[in-house]
Amino acid sequence: MFAALSSSRHGPPPAEAQGSTPVDKSSCPSTGTPNDDAANPLEGPLKADYLEDDPTETLPEPPPDEGRPSGPPPNENLKPILRPVAEGETGAAASASADTGAVELSIRWCILQPDEPVDTEPPEYQWEAYDEEFDAYVDAGIPIRTVRVLDAPEWAIDQDCIDLVEDTDVTMCPPVFEHYNDFKDFSEDLAEHYGSASRFTIDRFALWNEPNTAENWGVDSDPPDDREPLSSIQDRADAYSDLLARFHNGLDAGDPGVSVDAGELAAGGETKNGTRRWTDRFAAYNSNEGRDDNFDVLTIHAYSETPDQVPEKVRSHRDLPGVTAVGVTEVAWGIANESSAQGRWKCVSSNLAQRNRLVDLMDEVHATRVPIHRVAWFSVIDNKKAVAPGESVKCPDNSGYYANNVRDGINTFGLFKRQPDGSLDDGFADAVPRQFLLEAFQNEQ
Repeated sequence: MFAALSSSRHGPPPAEAQGSTPVDKSSCPSTGTPNDDAANPLEGPLKADYLEDDPTETLPEPPPDEGRPSGPPPNENLKPILRPVAEGETGAAASASADTGAVELSIRWCILQPDEPVDTEPPEYQWEAYDEEFDAYVDAGIPIRTVRVLDAPEWAIDQDCIDLVEDTDVTMCPPVFEHYNDFKDFSEDLAEHYGSASRFTIDRFALWNEPNTAENWGVDSDPPDDREPLSSIQDRADAYSDLLARFHNGLDAGDPGVSVDAGELAAGGETKNGTRRWTDRFAAYNSNEGRDDNFDVLTIHAYSETPDQVPEKVRSHRDLPGVTAVGVTEVAWGIANESSAQGRWKCVSSNLAQRNRLVDLMDEVHATRVPIHRVAWFSVIDNKKAVAPGESVKCPDNSGYYANNVRDGINTFGLFKRQPDGSLDDGFADAVPRQFLLEAFQNEQ
């Protein structure tokens, strides 16, 4: 039995749970899949890398800065933060060692609320699964800037989507409409437990992870002939706006002091620095429905060939209806040590080149006249994914550091590396190899 809810909607809060309880993943649709087995259980599986994400379309030159505010560039004092995916004390210790001013973390609804609520009883939550994780950052003196909420439990989603997770590249499923109000209630309780008035003092929450990619919204992007997509691009964008409205209303009821982010969108793809069709539809539909106040910042994952493209991705998203601020919540370049096409886009060929990409990125951010809400590097330690035999992640380390049986499944985006066998120690030791990238990140603080 999990700790009962601490919520004013359900009477006085119970006593704090003592100790820790093993994480129950049974209600997460991806449980048992290779991607989930490889991932931090509290983060869940990250979407498989797109190998076709290297568009060749050339956009017109960006508009001149005529008419834009004069004076100092709007981002001249902006410092990068971290989007770590390492577990608990390891991620917190590594983040602290990097001197980051803040981190952005994730919560899986299917972990926190594995059992469907009953109307006559207070809902039960597995708070302890994330309290311990978040306490590690609090104890290290690192503010948690934002928590993104994703991954609906099986009781709230369609069985067809569960089948897709088991049989295709689908990673996550959205809740069905009948459970939108359950998500609203969950969001209210989430804000009460983790919000600005809690010991975690988290004042910003984001909805989902790359909902504009089909696999992260319950749709097989390349289905077999006998399986149709669950929805069109338009339907998916509209559904996200509808769910965002419940998310906003729930958070506001639980803690009026918190802000809401929309997006965590995959930027580019259909055009190099432009917006995707899903994004255009979401912004138009959300604005037409009078929901502009449902989010504060639109956040994007601005992976790019070169650092100068990042502000242009921000610019194109700022031009959407209803959008007043854009943040970059994932950006990085890994080390591939190869000259293939895969290595030229999201990857670079050396530790020094990786360090230079971060330095050049922040130079571009500081110089541009395009306001950028925040920039988060992904991630603090090389992250791990499951890959099929004969395949590899976007930027595998070919230097010989990682063992051959694990190197194809480790993305080299981190300020620190894992152990050569791909594992992470329970804690964080100085013996973990440091990258040139680390010094550059620290110098930007």
